[in-house]
Amino acid sequence: MTFKLGLLRLTDSAPLVIAKELDFFVDEKIEVSLSVEPSWANMADKLGYGLLDGGVMLPPLALAVGMGLRGAPERLIVPSSVSLNGNTVTLAPGWADDLPTEPAGITSIDTARRFGTLLRRRAKRPTLAVVHTLSTHNLLLRYWLAAGGIDPDREVDFVVVPPAETVTAMREGKIDGFCAGAPWGEVAARLGLGRTVATSHAIWNYCPEKVFTIRRSGGGMPGRTAGDAARAVACRTLLRRARKCRTLRRHFVARRISRTAAGYHSDVTTWGRIAPSPCIACRFRRLRIFR
Repeated sequence: MTFKLGLLRLTDSAPLVIAKELDFFVDEKIEVSLSVEPSWANMADKLGYGLLDGGVMLPPLALAVGMGLRGAPERLIVPSSVSLNGNTVTLAPGWADDLPTEPAGITSIDTARRFGTLLRRRAKRPTLAVVHTLSTHNLLLRYWLAAGGIDPDREVDFVVVPPAETVTAMREGKIDGFCAGAPWGEVAARLGLGRTVATSHAIWNYCPEKVFTIRRSGGGMPGRTAGDAARAVACRTLLRRARKCRTLRRHFVARRISRTAAGYHSDVTTWGRIAPSPCIACRFRRLRIFR
C-alpha cells in the first residue's frame, strides 16, 4: 500500500523530502509518495477527505482538523515534531527602512513599538499576510504587534497568503509585509522587496513550528506504520545516516537526472539560489521536485 504524504514549499519540509530521496522510508518497509500542496488550507482539506494520509503540518491547524473546527473532524496522530522557530516578520522597504535591525542591539519588542509609532504617524493601516488563520505565524505576528502596543484587530489589516505566494504579493504591492517560514523572508530580502524586522526566535524562542501528522482513520497509516514513518523523517535519523551536508549534496546531484526521469521535475529555476544556510535542512532545494 502506498501512503501519500503532503508538504509545502518550505525548508521545514526537508526531513520528509530527504527521507524519501535517501530511501529512509524503504528502510522502514513503507511505500510513500510525496504531494507538493499549494497552501495549508489545501493540505487540511485533503487530510479531511482522505486524499492525503499525512504530511508536514502546522500544529494549530492539526488541532483544528482533529477538533472539527474546519469541516468534519478527522482524527490525527502527531508522532513527532519536525521543526522549531524558523519564521520571520518581513516588511516592505517603505516600512522597514525606518525601523532598526535586531543586530544593532534593538529587541524585537522595541522594533514593534517603533513600528507602532510609525504607523500612527502615517495614519495608515498596513496589510500584513499570514500563511493561515490557524497558524503559529498568525499567533506570533499578533503577539509581536500586541507586545509593541499595536492592536492587531484595529490598527492592522490581515490577509491569508500561501507561503510560496508571499513574495509575489509583496512585488505586486498587495501586502506590506508577512510572517512566513524559510526561505520566503530570505527570498524577499534578496530580491529587494522586503527586510526581516523580527524572527520567531526573538519573539518566542523554541516555538513549535511544524509537526509530522498522520490520519488515524480510513486509509491512514496503522499505528505501527505511523511510528516507522516518524522514525524515517526524524532529524536524528537523518543526522546519523548522513552527517555531512557535502555528502547529501553529492547524493542529490547524482540522483537528480534519474528522479526527473521518474517524474520529478521543476521549472522553478531560482530555487537553487535562495537558501541562505549551508545546513542539511537547506540542501533539499537541489532535488528540484517542486512543480
